[in-house]
Amino acid sequence: RATPYFPYLKLGIAFYHSGQAGAALRAFETEERLGAVAEDRDAVAELERYRALANEAVERQQADRQRRAREIVDTSVAEAEALQQQGRLSDALEVVGRALSLAPDHDRALALAEALRSEIAARDDRRARNARVEALVADGRSLLAKGRLGEAAASFRQAVEIAPESEAGDLLRRVQA
Repeated sequence: RATPYFPYLKLGIAFYHSGQAGAALRAFETEERLGAVAEDRDAVAELERYRALANEAVERQQADRQRRAREIVDTSVAEAEALQQQGRLSDALEVVGRALSLAPDHDRALALAEALRSEIAARDDRRARNARVEALVADGRSLLAKGRLGEAAASFRQAVEIAPESEAGDLLRRVQA
């Protein structure tokens, strides 16, 4: 009688023992697909035992990956919040983006990303507004120095409309006086 030989069963067992549970399961599927193993009860029992072990190992690996991903996301969100408090909004948005690449539906990360985008947009709007006011005040001062009071007043008035709290209000009142 010939000795039964089930190469994919043995390969699957080797994969399992080397920590490659997914590869083990694929080898077991190949062995079953070839069909010869079905004729040997001992081989079928061994295949089923190792398949169960490999499935458990895959589940543990998936749970470990999910746990590590949650830890990375939580750490990234905390880091992004710290960067936000330091005023490093772009850096914070980049870090929270990495968290969202691992967990796109993470509520805290999504809320933080939205808050950061809003804060960055508001900061950029303030900068643009301040730059426009500074330019108008500079133009107004230049016109005032040239004695062109009407044009200077118009520049200061535009600056006051954009930023009533700016120095343009005092300058406008002086020109009008």
